Amino acid sequence: MSPSWRARRRRLAPATVLLLPFCLLLSSALESNAAPSPSDTAAWAAASRGAEAVYVTVWSARGVAGCRGSRGRLEAPAVDEVRAALRDAREEAEISGAGPLRRARACFLSRGAGAAEGAPFDPARQALLVERGARTAVILPGEARTAAYAWRKAHARVGGGASVPRARIFDVTVVDFTAGDLARWKETNP
Repeated sequence: MSPSWRARRRRLAPATVLLLPFCLLLSSALESNAAPSPSDTAAWAAASRGAEAVYVTVWSARGVAGCRGSRGRLEAPAVDEVRAALRDAREEAEISGAGPLRRARACFLSRGAGAAEGAPFDPARQALLVERGARTAVILPGEARTAAYAWRKAHARVGGGASVPRARIFDVTVVDFTAGDLARWKETNP
């Protein structure tokens, strides 16, 4: 009998085998929630439970088109905070000529804890906030692949100086918006 009828087993290259666990880990780390409807107050309350800040980033075809946020306990309901940040980020994108928006991401920061310089954290799931004097830098999930790079990026944003920077690390709940979601939100909030 000819071996041609037998199913051939394909062997994966060793590099592929080594990358599979990393890819699975990365895909699970980047999981986020789909954007609830603007009228779904229960979903927004769940997403923002315990939030100390919310940051909304919008992207166009060219890349990041704008980012707005607020710190401190959320005074208004989360949906109103997100709506205002989306409006501000959309205006920023229009002013810069970024073109139509493709997607957006709302990051709710909660359970912030003080951190020592260079402290390890998970930059795919947590946010780093560094303050020096009047300057503040926030590194949101997805901006840095490693904690070391996030620390360098934050220090570059706040600049050097004689004062010692204060740092906090936050857990983050992420809500992603598609282009369709953005159009629906624009209709409900012109």
